[in-house]
Amino acid sequence: MSGTRFEEILSGLSFTDLKRPSYKDRFWEVQQMVQAWNNHMKENFYPSWISCLDESMSIWLTKLTCPGW
Repeated sequence: MSGTRFEEILSGLSFTDLKRPSYKDRFWEVQQMVQAWNNHMKENFYPSWISCLDESMSIWLTKLTCPGW
């Protein structure tokens, strides 16, 4: 697939049906998806002694992805 075709398809994708907020929010387009994910995890995920997540499982490369940058 060409890069142009990929860009055309990507421009038609949307993660939300909400309008842009009047305040500056970089993540407004994915907030609805994040909320749905959190609700799903709250209903279906039951943490136990074997659940583990540490910083080596995540990539922290830039100030936009690293909370302590």
